[in-house]
Amino acid sequence: ITKDMYVSKGYKVYGQEQVIPNDFDIGDYYISEKNYIDLNRYAVYPKDILISCVGTFGKIAVFPESAEKGIINPRLIKATVFNNFNPYFFREYLKSDTVFKQFEQLSRGGTMGVINIGILNEIISVIPPLKEQDDIYNFIQQQKYKLNNLIEKAQSTIQLMQERRTALISS
Repeated sequence: ITKDMYVSKGYKVYGQEQVIPNDFDIGDYYISEKNYIDLNRYAVYPKDILISCVGTFGKIAVFPESAEKGIINPRLIKATVFNNFNPYFFREYLKSDTVFKQFEQLSRGGTMGVINIGILNEIISVIPPLKEQDDIYNFIQQQKYKLNNLIEKAQSTIQLMQERRTALISS
């Protein structure tokens, strides 16, 4: 992809700016239908796993069903999972400390870590049956929900204590 390929409307170009915040609604880079056809091997489809591979490597997202049709830029790696695998389980697995440490050890680059398909293929993993993948993913989601609620309560409590401190100091 080169900058002269960009047009105002067409097929969206996805990059780290969508994967890092896991927000595929942002961004305004597009290419024409002709360029989309020429670059079709980089086309992204729902449930594809997208991995940031330069600088902030290890940031991972699953391409959503609702996102615009498009392609990925060279700073992402696309992994397509088969139907008997849960892409959300693999996203969580690839974000784990175990895999991140493997990425760090295998990455190539000076000040910025770089991963590629070869490095991704070297990642050691255990693949449980689909039912277990679903169960593990659901458990992780439940724990994240609980932790997020605790964080919100703590932030609310901190805010209240700061307000009371300010009021106490004022009086």
